[in-house]
Amino acid sequence: MRARFHWSGIGVALVPAALALAAVTLAGPVAQHTPTAHAEGPTVLMVEPGTNFRSWKFEPATIQVAANEAIVFKNAGGAAHTVTAQSGGFDSGNINAGGEFTWTPKTASTFAYYCVYHPWMTGTIEVTAPAKTATDAAPEKAAPAFSAGRLLFVLGVIGAAAAPVFAGGLLLVGLTVQAIKRRPTSSHPGV
Repeated sequence: MRARFHWSGIGVALVPAALALAAVTLAGPVAQHTPTAHAEGPTVLMVEPGTNFRSWKFEPATIQVAANEAIVFKNAGGAAHTVTAQSGGFDSGNINAGGEFTWTPKTASTFAYYCVYHPWMTGTIEVTAPAKTATDAAPEKAAPAFSAGRLLFVLGVIGAAAAPVFAGGLLLVGLTVQAIKRRPTSSHPGV
């Protein structure tokens, strides 16, 4: 007895794979956002102007920035310092001499901060609403969830996966018709 090869088995494997690929393709990003690089923002120095450590300070003590504008804190002294929000909103951790810390406020507010090691070193950050730019004026457009290009791609994938099944079905039908035509007929009626 000859073993039979069934094309329908390939279709059973390919169709789910094609549908999974189609689902991944259709679930692509709905909105696209390109992050913009920020130039180095205002700088606050940690200075140690004299031998009296009580004169150590943040300079300037108060700064004003817009939301989403980076602030760079540079340790210009010889001792380690921190930049720690009194509200707990941010903490630089240890900043050694010559080191720096960058923080970007996201919302308009006022933030008081200090150095954990030298608590008389205090400062204030006044954050205003972000400045409007030309790109902010127009709302960000969402990419269409189902574009014509995606539709054609998905149909192509499904078609490519379905083609062997369809071809296999036609081949099976053709072979069956040939087998029926070649079937020997009995010379005895009713047999």
